[in-house]
Amino acid sequence: MNTLKTKSLSAKLSVLFLAAAMLINLTGLTAYTSAAEAPDLLHKAYVTSFNTGVVDVVNLENNTVEKGKIKVGTYPNSAGFSPTGTQIYVTNRGSSNVSVIDPATDTVISTIPVGADPHGVAFNASGSKAYVANRSSGTISVIDTAALSVTNTITVSKTPTVLVVVGNKLFIASSDDNSVTVVDLAEEKMVSSIAVPNNPYGLSVNPAGTKLYTANKGGNSVTIINVSDYSIETTITVGSSPHATESSPDGSRVYVANASSNNMSVIDTATNTVIKTIPVGGNPYVVGASADGKHAYTINYTGSSMSVIDTDTLTVTATIPLSNGPFMVGTFMVSTAAAANPAVPQVAAPAASPAAGAVPSGTEVTLTTATEAASIYYTTDGSDPTSGSQLYTGPVAITQALTLKAIAVKADMKDSEILSQDYTLTAPENSIIEPDTAVFDKRTGAQADIAVNMTLKGNTLTNIQNAGTPLAEGTDYTVSGTTVTLSAAYLAKQPVGTLQLTFIFSAGAPQALTVAVSDTTQIPGAPVLQSAVPGNGQVQLTWAPVEGSAAYKIYQSVSSATYGEELATVSSSVYTYTASGLTNGTAYYYAVQAVNSAGDSPVSNQASATPITVPGAPLAASAAAGDKTAVISFTTPADNGGSPVTGYEISSAEGDIKVSAASSPVVITGLQNGTTYTFTVKAINAAGTGAAATTNAITPAPAVITAPAPTATPAPAATGTAVLVNGQLQTIGQSTVTQSGGQKVTTLTLDESKLQEQLNAAGNGAVITLPFTEPSDVFVGELNGQMVNSLEQKQGVIKIQTPQAGYTLPADLLRISSLSQQLGQTSALQQITLQIQIAAPAAAQLQIINSVATSGSFTLAAAPLEFTITASSGGKTIDVNTFNTYVERSIKLPSGTDASRITTALVIEPDGSVRHVPTKVITEDGGQVARINSLTNSTYAVVYHPVAFADVAGHWSQSVVNDLASRMVLNGTEDGAFHPGQNMTRAEFAATLVRALGLRLESGTSSFTDVHSSAWYSQAVQTAVSHNLIQGFEDQTFRPLEQITREQAMTIIAKALAYSPAVQADGSQTAALSSFKDAGQVSAWAAAGVSEALKSGIVSGRNESTLAPKANVTRAEVAALIHRFLEKSGLI
Repeated sequence: MNTLKTKSLSAKLSVLFLAAAMLINLTGLTAYTSAAEAPDLLHKAYVTSFNTGVVDVVNLENNTVEKGKIKVGTYPNSAGFSPTGTQIYVTNRGSSNVSVIDPATDTVISTIPVGADPHGVAFNASGSKAYVANRSSGTISVIDTAALSVTNTITVSKTPTVLVVVGNKLFIASSDDNSVTVVDLAEEKMVSSIAVPNNPYGLSVNPAGTKLYTANKGGNSVTIINVSDYSIETTITVGSSPHATESSPDGSRVYVANASSNNMSVIDTATNTVIKTIPVGGNPYVVGASADGKHAYTINYTGSSMSVIDTDTLTVTATIPLSNGPFMVGTFMVSTAAAANPAVPQVAAPAASPAAGAVPSGTEVTLTTATEAASIYYTTDGSDPTSGSQLYTGPVAITQALTLKAIAVKADMKDSEILSQDYTLTAPENSIIEPDTAVFDKRTGAQADIAVNMTLKGNTLTNIQNAGTPLAEGTDYTVSGTTVTLSAAYLAKQPVGTLQLTFIFSAGAPQALTVAVSDTTQIPGAPVLQSAVPGNGQVQLTWAPVEGSAAYKIYQSVSSATYGEELATVSSSVYTYTASGLTNGTAYYYAVQAVNSAGDSPVSNQASATPITVPGAPLAASAAAGDKTAVISFTTPADNGGSPVTGYEISSAEGDIKVSAASSPVVITGLQNGTTYTFTVKAINAAGTGAAATTNAITPAPAVITAPAPTATPAPAATGTAVLVNGQLQTIGQSTVTQSGGQKVTTLTLDESKLQEQLNAAGNGAVITLPFTEPSDVFVGELNGQMVNSLEQKQGVIKIQTPQAGYTLPADLLRISSLSQQLGQTSALQQITLQIQIAAPAAAQLQIINSVATSGSFTLAAAPLEFTITASSGGKTIDVNTFNTYVERSIKLPSGTDASRITTALVIEPDGSVRHVPTKVITEDGGQVARINSLTNSTYAVVYHPVAFADVAGHWSQSVVNDLASRMVLNGTEDGAFHPGQNMTRAEFAATLVRALGLRLESGTSSFTDVHSSAWYSQAVQTAVSHNLIQGFEDQTFRPLEQITREQAMTIIAKALAYSPAVQADGSQTAALSSFKDAGQVSAWAAAGVSEALKSGIVSGRNESTLAPKANVTRAEVAALIHRFLEKSGLI
């Protein structure tokens, strides 16, 4: 027999006492109102006096005793404690009954007859049943502890003595049967028997409920039984005639009462060995342990005493005298078995909110219980609920007078007490709405929700009706607390006039809301038709949205300003329309009207467009063969697609040939004699390239020529040649004509002494023009280093003028002193020969040029020319290719050329790469001349390269974007569009400016850590750095993909002015930086550049008062900025 730890058992008994306190005192038991009133059974022992028929009550805290306090039956020998703490059962062996003691009063409240010779007593976990071992009858009496009567008798093995309950099993020590019998408490029948030798008389269980300990009085031993499988783990030898065992509260020890050897054995459960044998009083028949584990106790029969043992020192510290002959079996105090069989708690009773009383109809009663995860069952007809009644899942609505009863139920717990609540109904009050009148304007922009506040008076809103039709909650209206919000979208659908909405409540009278519905919508303003973009048989319209519009009408006509019925109507959220089924080449006129409930707007501005598509195939295509040449002839297509044909593309799969031409016929050169060619011809218009026409097959062959008799070639003769000095003819040169590489070369050499005389006479700034009037393939102007030096000293200008071209070169740009050092002629400048040359490209270069023109989709407007300068001395020659400022070249255009078709001049490098150079077509001596400005010598070609982006049609930037795109300064994006409103990055701006200035791309190691050589913009950024146009940030980055700001762009333009000294500040059209109200936002580093850019007139503010320096710059704005720079510089 053992006890629990104080903390654990106290908590359990407190619960049990509270549960017991709720019982109605039908059996004479004292009802406790709190745990504090319950008796402290953990510190009390009830010891029966076998000889005198009384019970001594021992106070274990102070070791005092009240002898003979309770009179019971004959030969009492056991005292069992109910788990509820409200009953103590004393078995009376001589009178074959049980005395029931109330521990609150220590009085016998009932005597229950049982079987013969009752010994041990035990209780189930809830304390609802008690079990008494009738030793002589071989039975177990089952007692209902509430009714205090025997409800069943279970037959078991013979001589049952001591009982222990573990879970739903009852274990019985049967000494004469040498066994432990097992009874199933649910079925109340014997289910098993465990053989234990040597008369098992005493029995106890460890706190965990896993091991049983039998005291075998005939074998002087203790047997350990495994509760899970009823197996015997071991048997331990102890003292003589052991009669009882008990586990310590922590399960680490087992105490054994040895009746014949008058001592107590202490077993260590870890090793299952006896660690101490303690002498006690005479004939100890039972043993117990305190709740805190600090003491053990033996009841000594012949010594009529209780021995108190200190469990730390394992010595007897006190002996308490008892009444005569305290012979006992089983228990005399709270045992360790209570830990293995905790009392079943009761579910907390439900609570109702609101509580019983008069409530409005429809009131919802909420039921709750303090026990987590418990289920609630209820009735409303006054009957007591059970777990088969209605399950509570939500509030119970009270719509009539009723009695609501409820219980709470949870598995492994007692059902709660029954809650009973009586409800009656109060008379309903009318709800109130405020306001009860409202106004609503259907005009877009004036529409607003209407909020209505409700004073519910205990009612709930059921719905809102319009002429008997319920409104949709969540769509037509919403409810938040006591506020109803009527949707403006719903109200806008109602006709102008009086709208009455009825609010229906759960009780009380309906309430009415009167809404005065009006419409102050004005006729919308006229739309702005922004663009009409033609396509193949269609035109796409775009217009700006108009506030207050409900729809748009689109009108179409083939006559300006004359419209009939609308072509189509679209919703107010649509701002584009595509008119289809149109005739290509026919001009169509369009207008748009905005429409709403008030009427139609004035008609928009008119826009027109002519649908076009690619042209049809050219007609009568044919080919004629020559010596390595073919002549392709054709006539214009029957259908030009609605747009004039602007050129033709001739190609052949043989030899991968593709050339462009303006008209028929076209001569194709560079063919292979003996190879058969077939050519295709396609016409081109503004819409693109059309269908192909195929020529006949031809095979070029060499011409048959009869060789003439050879004649001697005389040496070239030099002739005196006139040179223009400031426009006056002076014979100061000699002209010679030679042949080189199949080309005619005309060279004009100046006389040094005669030139010096003319320079002395002309003074500073003389212009020396070397005119060539006769046809030639190559024109060379020749001077020596001294002449150039003299011209440089006089700020003179050298000009080469041929029938096809001109080359104007300030002498100081030749840097003769630097050339002298490079040639090793620092003192003898006369030994340096300088040649300035304008020549038709060689055949190989011409083939490259034709190939580039074909692949680059541009057309040559004039024969290309090569401009070169060389300096020679002592067998060494160097090329003079670059200059630090623009050098002017000019190329005459063929007579009859349409100057409006010329887009730009290109530099064609030896590797076939091309770049734009600033070009302007002017009228000179009655003809058209392309004036070209460039920093480098190379081959130049004037080309026609029209570009028109569809997405800038009608845009304010259309003309400048398409002009710069045709000049190859601006590019589109991957989708073929320009996207004028898209912001431009720093890399894109640098590349655009480099192309606009015609700078040759440079490569090398980048000075910026974030510009990698593999990036598409790497060379452009490096070139801009080399020409001092851009700079990076302090962290050595350029941040190429960041969007460029206005102040950054202005600063770069200011640097570019170094290449355009022609730009002059125009005070009448420019504004000083200080005149802008946001001038303070300009960064300190940018202030000088921004100011200079403003003075140039190339840039301006966003408006008269705002500069917006931190704003980004769109692609359209960059196009306008670059175009204005080139125009004001006189470069285009």
